[in-house]
Amino acid sequence: MRLSNFVTGLEMIRKYFDNPDGFHTNAEHDIFCVDRTDKPIERATVETLVGLGWFQEGIGGPNGYTADDYDPQEPWAAFM
Repeated sequence: MRLSNFVTGLEMIRKYFDNPDGFHTNAEHDIFCVDRTDKPIERATVETLVGLGWFQEGIGGPNGYTADDYDPQEPWAAFM
């Protein structure tokens, strides 16, 4: 993933937290994870996130994940 896609996606996701500076993140090897959002993400934003390379790890990998797979109860992830 390009750094600009990572940053853009993270900026989009943080808008869906009640405290945009207080959400949890973690990283393991080459994957960066963001906790599930407090509010559901709008479909257009999900489509943009998927296009940037973001996905929901509990549902599928980056190549098999589409906006139709979105689950507001799952966290987001990106390969770095």
